[in-house]
Amino acid sequence: MKKVISGEELKEVMQKSINLICGAVASTLGPSGNNVLIDSGDASPFITNDGVTIASSISSEDKRINAILEIIKEASLKTDEVVGDGTTTTLVLLQSIFNNGIERIKSGINPITVKKELDKSLDIAISKLKGLSRVPSKKDFTSIASISSNDKEIGKFLENVYSIMGSKHAIKISEGKEKTYYEIKKGYTIETDIPNIYFDDKKKISLSHAYILLLKGYLSDLESIADIINEGLNRNKNIVILADDYDMDISNQIILYNIQMNKNIYLFKLPDYGSRKDAIEKDISILTNAKIINTEYDNISFADLGLSKELIINKEEIVIINDIDVTSRIEKIKNDYNNETSDYEKEFLSKRIALLENGIATIYVGGKTKTEIKEKLMRFEDALNALEVANNGILIGEGISLFKISDDIDNDILKESLKVPFKKIMENALGEYKDIEESILKSNYNLIYNFETNELENISDTSIIDPTNVTIEALKNAVSIAGMLLTTNFIVINEIDEIKDTL
Repeated sequence: MKKVISGEELKEVMQKSINLICGAVASTLGPSGNNVLIDSGDASPFITNDGVTIASSISSEDKRINAILEIIKEASLKTDEVVGDGTTTTLVLLQSIFNNGIERIKSGINPITVKKELDKSLDIAISKLKGLSRVPSKKDFTSIASISSNDKEIGKFLENVYSIMGSKHAIKISEGKEKTYYEIKKGYTIETDIPNIYFDDKKKISLSHAYILLLKGYLSDLESIADIINEGLNRNKNIVILADDYDMDISNQIILYNIQMNKNIYLFKLPDYGSRKDAIEKDISILTNAKIINTEYDNISFADLGLSKELIINKEEIVIINDIDVTSRIEKIKNDYNNETSDYEKEFLSKRIALLENGIATIYVGGKTKTEIKEKLMRFEDALNALEVANNGILIGEGISLFKISDDIDNDILKESLKVPFKKIMENALGEYKDIEESILKSNYNLIYNFETNELENISDTSIIDPTNVTIEALKNAVSIAGMLLTTNFIVINEIDEIKDTL
């Protein structure tokens, strides 16, 4: 059985849902925002101020509220997916836009008209934000990382690694032990599953001058490549076979042969699929001078094999290190990146550029407890995402830029909502902030409050900044979801025996 909810009941459920999720997340906004303790049920409780994590964890026993919560979560997840930060700002804006929109609808304005006016004003707001944006300096990157992580030490540490590696995709963040440190591995990293039996008691295998056999298609028997393997073994060389796919019996045969004959033959599966796998194969081919052997393996010669200066294998990845000049390959991938419109594909291209240029840096995040480490991991991840997005421009932070453009917006709903992030940051930190707000307005937004010094400072000297695209995406997604909810007249859910007021 299904239940249809509409009218005043629907609007009330929507407001309860929005206030539930946005209220929890909004409490974390700003440098003095609160943490939230989350009991995930299947793991130890942990503490965080990461907006998307908090939003994702909120649910209700009331199916009506849960249906709305899932729609609201989409706004925060979309912002996080596109720019990796800005979830909290998205939900703070969403709450205000929806609540102000409901009041307009109650006064007799058609919901569709409300949405159209919001969309029109959004375009103006985005244009104004782009007009305020500027190119970041090195100093700005440290500030961005510090603000996003809400931790100056994390900001300095991460900006240092980022400045060395040059791209988010060249940096991995992993759980460490007590201390936080980083390691840089030069080389092209291939993530793949590697049989434990290769390792014995070793944590990694390092091969000097290993030969690379690059096979396209499915390897179904060893006989087709037996001559190449034997020639390599006769030369007393390590052979690494990288194939699209293979029969598991072949993997077992090679492992058994290694054990019995004390030889070093390794068979691994290339990651990804389709055109992505083709691109990785081509990168490896150019990096090692290996010929890509297609599905017919009859005419392979030893000259078709590539060679690596060093090849490092651990239980999750292979790293190929070579001295071959791959500048032309990097330039081609950069050109592909510039012509690509899909964010999904751009991320893949960025990672390949990073691997060919600089290798991979791994940051091992440490702490005194598992809870502390998990919380710090989220801060590092947010800050890393913010650094990458900041390449496209920065704005004055603390909600000041949104507040400033509200003067250019005629739509009352959006005009008032643009002021809310600033007000919420102030409220979380100071409680009473009217004097500060008045001073900022009198200065024509040329002043900003520094919570570290507890003083107003000129925006030309401030380090309080936000990535432009984070602010724009937060606003776009807030308006989008709020608009959809405001124009929704019915929801249909599974029949419920009892409605529980969980609030």
